Amino acid sequence: MRIYIDEAGAFVAPPSGQSLFSLVLAAVVPSSLEHKLFPEFSASLDSWSRRAGEEIKGSKLTEAQAAQLIDLVSRYDVFLNFFAVNMATHGDAVVGDFKARQADAVTAHLTSEHHPPIAAQLRGLANAIRRMPNQLFVQAFLMIELVLKVVQECTLYYVQRLPTELGSIAWIIDRKDRTITEMENTWSTLVLPMSESHFVKTHLLSLRGPTTRISRHATRSTRTTKR
Repeated sequence: MRIYIDEAGAFVAPPSGQSLFSLVLAAVVPSSLEHKLFPEFSASLDSWSRRAGEEIKGSKLTEAQAAQLIDLVSRYDVFLNFFAVNMATHGDAVVGDFKARQADAVTAHLTSEHHPPIAAQLRGLANAIRRMPNQLFVQAFLMIELVLKVVQECTLYYVQRLPTELGSIAWIIDRKDRTITEMENTWSTLVLPMSESHFVKTHLLSLRGPTTRISRHATRSTRTTKR
């Protein structure tokens, strides 16, 4: 499967105070169906008279164009997941306080017994979080939450429909520049240890299989063996 991740919105609190949503979204495309879906997707874009190489923004789509794309991907078992945030309720004071606490948490358990290079790396990550503009911090935090959610839900989704897709998983992320930014480097470094901590506390959901009955004879045999 191929997991495509992108963001939409400025992640900045609007001065007007009106609701303004920003989001991060993952589109999971079965790799076995890409060769059929992508040509149809390109044909749809070409039918809208776009210029060669022009990137079409979702915010510019008409209602009919959006409906056309939804109908297309629904026929190819594409899985979508996203996190949206209303930036009108996340001003700089709120985000700044949360960002500072997240940065402190990275080094909260460091002691003199930790290997110096590891301690230095963690302090560097904490400082990178503190330096991060609030809008980039919100985006980075939601990206990590999105990855954790997708790992849980898309694997459970495709194991029931196209189980062979779980044999190869690729992540494709639309970066902001030709080189990796500090924000991108920070969240992509933190996502692995944060996912390990997350799934220790919140176990992956699994499908419930048939219950195996153990006969009384088998139980007695097991107990006899243990003795």
